[in-house]
Amino acid sequence: MSTDVDLFLRGAGAPHHAVRAPSRVVGVRSGRAFDIGDRLGGGGNATVHACVDVQTGEELAIKLQLLTEGVKRPRFLRECRIGESISHSHLVEYLDHGSIACRYARSGDNVNIPFVVMERAQGTLGEVIRSERPVPFVEYMGQFIGLAGALGTLQTVALHRDIKPENILVSDGRWLLSDFGLCTPKVPDEHGELTELHEQVGPRFWMSPEGMDALYGDDNTTDSSDVFQLAAIFWYVVCRRHPTGVLRRSDWTGPDRLFEPIFLALHHDRTVRPLNGVTFADALRQATLG
Repeated sequence: MSTDVDLFLRGAGAPHHAVRAPSRVVGVRSGRAFDIGDRLGGGGNATVHACVDVQTGEELAIKLQLLTEGVKRPRFLRECRIGESISHSHLVEYLDHGSIACRYARSGDNVNIPFVVMERAQGTLGEVIRSERPVPFVEYMGQFIGLAGALGTLQTVALHRDIKPENILVSDGRWLLSDFGLCTPKVPDEHGELTELHEQVGPRFWMSPEGMDALYGDDNTTDSSDVFQLAAIFWYVVCRRHPTGVLRRSDWTGPDRLFEPIFLALHHDRTVRPLNGVTFADALRQATLG
């Protein structure tokens, strides 16, 4: 198949954000080939399309980093490497990555677009919590433990820093932590420091106190900062209200036994929170037994 395919960023009215690939089929290092299909979504730098394994017919997703200037390309390459190095049932599966020679539709300039092939999801947790349907305990409790455990697995190699409902995918009944583009590796890699001083790195409405402090001073985020972001989402799923401000027991509308582990994970003092995703998952698991 050799038909050109047009790739666009979300809401990109500017023509230079339109990229034309020479073929709908792209190959990766392993020898597999994937046929690019319809656009599924994306953000300000990348777009996600459906794709199909040409040999097996497996339905997957392909994320293409359309804007590559500055730190965007090294951040994407770091994301690919981190994603391929870890595995957990509640982490999105990164299968392989590569690049494709394209051109910008407006200027005609050539550009080498990196991409990663990953597990395909049916939606995001953001879509779930924006719906009218409350999520019942029997549905969210296992997902909470799974996501916290997945975070712990990720934290063996990196801080996530960008946990928000749109970065939690829903695939065949599983909630999957995804999007490692803003991760900070625990062991420095060849890309070095990619975050500028006072740069906002993190989800606007879900950042920890120390994450917000980093906008004006030193970055003191830790594994427990990731825990805060995840716990804030859990609170919203249960209570249908954002945990903004000073929280009290009366603000909690979920099961009594689940209040304490999530409340402590949202503490302003990060030393009070669970140290990381593993200890958070253990606290949640113990709460279900209580």
